[in-house]
Amino acid sequence: MQETETTSMETTYMETQQLHSSQKEAMKKIAEFSGEANELDIDEWLFDLNNLFSL
Repeated sequence: MQETETTSMETTYMETQQLHSSQKEAMKKIAEFSGEANELDIDEWLFDLNNLFSL
């Protein structure tokens, strides 16, 4: 039972990392088109968003 939990958690972590990566790419594109947001703000925003989901 313990092994299943670990695998499940690892899968969720990997999915989260993949999602984070996709979000970063999307935000980069938005920043390119809008010319307003800089990457530091985006990283900060994503960091806050991830913290919110991990509560």
